[in-house]
Amino acid sequence: KEQVNDRWMEAELDFNKTVIKERDTKSYCTWNHRRWCVKSIMDDGVRRETLKVEKSLCEKLLLLDDRNFHCWGYRSWVLSLLPPDPALNLAHSKSRLESNFSNYSAWHQRALHILSSPPASRPAIVTSDISLAENSFYTEPSDQSAWIYAHWAQTHAPETALLSYAQELHDDDSTCKWPTITLLNAESDPAKRKELLANLKENDPMRAGYYNDLE
Repeated sequence: KEQVNDRWMEAELDFNKTVIKERDTKSYCTWNHRRWCVKSIMDDGVRRETLKVEKSLCEKLLLLDDRNFHCWGYRSWVLSLLPPDPALNLAHSKSRLESNFSNYSAWHQRALHILSSPPASRPAIVTSDISLAENSFYTEPSDQSAWIYAHWAQTHAPETALLSYAQELHDDDSTCKWPTITLLNAESDPAKRKELLANLKENDPMRAGYYNDLE
């Protein structure tokens, strides 16, 4: 019975893969059905080998579309059922960020790694990640993905190079809002905060009401 069931599930996974690759890579029901197929495999050995194949498949699909959050989420679920390998997972997210730093899912993977790490080790991880984000800051300072991640990561390691990057970029181009917001978040002097907020209201007028509330 187990063998028959598992052959059905493997055939269903093959059909599902065709649907994902040829019809729709971002269908909730397709990815949920794939998860059900894997969970329905009864033989533990077959399931372990299937999970390894699934991990490889996800990485191939992410080469085609590295911002497919359905695939990222499925890959995270697959990894949760395999023996943990944080170094390999970090290397994968780093490779995706080096290919496209505006990748929210890859940054999210870095955040999950920080949260799963012992508190004492988090500052070193954050420092390394802020250095990784540096290329994004200087290449496209108006892209928000790395800044949003860095603002969150900074709460786990206050002493990083983030503020120096933000100050240098703000001095170079004061119309770019993300370096200015970064400086504002760290500023306690009322006069300097007022100056930074005035800058933001001028260069980001759509959110002037929000900046007024911060005064």
